[in-house]
Amino acid sequence: MYPKQCEIFEGLGVPKRKICFIPNGIAREYFQIYDDKAFREKFNIGKRKIITFIGRLTPHKRVEDLIRAIGKIIRKYKDLVVVIAGPDKGALYSIKNLVNELGINPYVLLLGEINEKEKHELLDSTDIFVNPSSYEAFGLAVAEAMAKGIPVISADNPGAKYLLDDGKCGLLYKTGDVEELSDKILYLITNSDAGKRIGECCRVRALEFSWERIAESIENKILKCIEKDP
Repeated sequence: MYPKQCEIFEGLGVPKRKICFIPNGIAREYFQIYDDKAFREKFNIGKRKIITFIGRLTPHKRVEDLIRAIGKIIRKYKDLVVVIAGPDKGALYSIKNLVNELGINPYVLLLGEINEKEKHELLDSTDIFVNPSSYEAFGLAVAEAMAKGIPVISADNPGAKYLLDDGKCGLLYKTGDVEELSDKILYLITNSDAGKRIGECCRVRALEFSWERIAESIENKILKCIEKDP
């Protein structure tokens, strides 16, 4: 899939032969599971399904879409918790208000900003990772979840479409479509085999972005660009 960033540069008049795309890399640690019980025990979650969002809480991340989807899902399935982790960048107030308005406080855990150890503990226990953002250039949090083998559901922003290979790995939905998002979450909650299959596909795709592979390709890509226009 042709990365959106390359299209942007072409639109600005940069010749295609002068464009080299090198994606972000994923740290080796994210391809391991360290402790799949620590987070559940810390917050007394038990065996409830954990649906996770990690990222800056800004309006364009559209976390409210995930909250609304959970409001719909608990009418059919209540044995879950949505965990939202990340620093407040202007959206936390509206997120809290929506949670209160929908009366779903028992199903929502707002962690705020977390460190690397806490992030690993959360991801190790996560059943489904959701990225409702309207725009991502790449989406490192999505890539890290994929490396852990977590099935990912994402809005069809450019970064997610690239990472999920246009929906061949993970599930894409139309940005802002809460009904479609809730349907896809419920599908994975109630179809464990599909979740495992999608999670494994995500992990295999994530291997393409390990720092080892990225490092191996950087020199070759730079040399090719130089050769095209010495």
